[in-house]
Amino acid sequence: MRPDAILVELDGIVLDTFAARRQALSEALRVHQVELTDAEYWDWCAGWPAARAIEAIARERRLPLDATDLELLRLRAERALTASLGKGTILADGARSALERLAARHRLAGVTRLRRADVAPILELARLEHAFAFVIGAEDATADKPDPAPYHLAVRRLGRYRGGSSGTVVALENGAAGIRSAQAAGLPCIAVGPQPAHIALEASAYVPSLAMLDTATLATLLDPPHQ
Repeated sequence: MRPDAILVELDGIVLDTFAARRQALSEALRVHQVELTDAEYWDWCAGWPAARAIEAIARERRLPLDATDLELLRLRAERALTASLGKGTILADGARSALERLAARHRLAGVTRLRRADVAPILELARLEHAFAFVIGAEDATADKPDPAPYHLAVRRLGRYRGGSSGTVVALENGAAGIRSAQAAGLPCIAVGPQPAHIALEASAYVPSLAMLDTATLATLLDPPHQ
């Protein structure tokens, strides 16, 4: 199956944001003396919006936080992330060549848990804004992933670009929230990049890096040959 369009989570797939997100959460939660193991971070935080990650940490660590506390922690984490991204974010290995290769054969759009205000200057500085028809940011959809709202919005927008038909669409994701969001929207989803096997198995297929994707590889992953 050759997709007409590819919807990409920029956070962690195109942009190397893993360390920045982890540090932002650590800064926000320092007042509660919370330190997470690698396994805890992957299970509770990686790939999830800040609000959901903080709620999970509070629940698992039994922190006595009310709604106001949780909102303040979310704001602190998001401000810390914005500040970190503003200092410069590097592209994931092979991301530039992969995006240029894919954009030559497919329509690309971003569907990200980052805010467009954070993403736009990074893509512009990297000279990659031309690769994406549009970007759906955290502020655009009515609900965050794993709700399907971000992908529903992206598919509708693709339809407008194509005169009412969005064609075959595939999502590239890197965490449980994104994979579930894409699948709830009825889209095949390829997990991309480092992540625990039990998370990657939720997707339709898996590749270790965006650099490994091209049209032929996509077709094989989405419609593997019969054994």
